Amino acid sequence: MRASQVLRNFKIGYSKLAFCSILIAAASQASTTQLVLSRDSKPDGEIRGVVDLTISPGFDDAHVNVIVDGQKLADNLRSPYHVTVDFGPGALEHKITVIAYAPGNKKVQWSETINRGHLPLSVKVHDVDLANRVFEASVTTPADDPVEKIEFWENGKVIASLTQPPYRFAIPAENFQQQFVQVTAKTKSGDEAADFWSGLGDVHAESVEVRTVPLFVSVVDRNGVTHDDVDRSLFRVIDNGSEGTILEFGKAFNQPISIALLIDASASMTYSMEEATKAALTF
Repeated sequence: MRASQVLRNFKIGYSKLAFCSILIAAASQASTTQLVLSRDSKPDGEIRGVVDLTISPGFDDAHVNVIVDGQKLADNLRSPYHVTVDFGPGALEHKITVIAYAPGNKKVQWSETINRGHLPLSVKVHDVDLANRVFEASVTTPADDPVEKIEFWENGKVIASLTQPPYRFAIPAENFQQQFVQVTAKTKSGDEAADFWSGLGDVHAESVEVRTVPLFVSVVDRNGVTHDDVDRSLFRVIDNGSEGTILEFGKAFNQPISIALLIDASASMTYSMEEATKAALTF
């Protein structure tokens, strides 16, 4: 079924009768790995790719939040406390924080670090001798993907390229008139990272990695009837021309919603306002 056909038969939006949740990630054929986290266990070995993460909070009837590298991936999970996470193809260090709430306001929190010491690609440039315009780049890379070169840029052009540490370079005066330094690090696999230095103030650069994207859809037929028995095979997700992989598919009846209820308060409602108010209160 083509995407155009799907759009004619399904409507995106909220429905109290049929509400499905789809989690997608970049197209990948990798198999799913099982990982169970508890307060008494430590994850072993390298963990990468798509992972079915299951939390064992240690008590019944818990509400569980899962945070990975400071990003909340799951909120208010109920039993069986599992969420699908895509850690990417490389075995990189990630911090997983679990916050579990139990009846009676009991709270338990712990963190685990997987792939400890397997640092992601990053680069930071700092001045060593500002008077002589000497700068150095500090780099971290995955163990299996070393740095190929460090480049210093000015006005979109490379002014220096270094392949061995220390990655230190004296910038010519003619290239430092704007007091701005840009440096990029490139690994053998082709991954790149960048950093900036400015004598006129801080320069902030931030990258955001999206692990999974939830899509909420309602299924309505041509007669306006909602359905919650739709087969997963009928759905395709196209993102910028590329088809994504559906990691999870299921009903999502217990999702939080916001409702705005509007009441006609004009003169025509003078003798009906009491009944309308009662109806609104019992909605």
